[in-house]
Amino acid sequence: MKIGEAIKTFRERKELTEEELGAQIGIHPAVIVSIERGAVTPSKETLGLMQKELGVPAPFIAFLSMEESDIVPEKKAFFNELAPTIRDLILDTEWDKKDEEPAPGPTKL
Repeated sequence: MKIGEAIKTFRERKELTEEELGAQIGIHPAVIVSIERGAVTPSKETLGLMQKELGVPAPFIAFLSMEESDIVPEKKAFFNELAPTIRDLILDTEWDKKDEEPAPGPTKL
């Protein structure tokens, strides 16, 4: 999955159109479409705006953007073993629920 595909996955998960996301971050919807199709690589600033608006931790987008060809040969077997589980955790976790209270942290003794 490339970065545009990862962004599209998260945008659709939030049930936003390209127009809605573009309006929320001040970017023309055609640019959103171009990013999602891989025709344009988002700037660091644009990626930050998208990530923030979608409520997605940056490492989630980065990980889902990685492909086997991005991994050095000596680490491909390890990546291929872990990647499906990590992808499932990222995509199956309801991390984007803004209305819920965060789980309490560990209790100090």
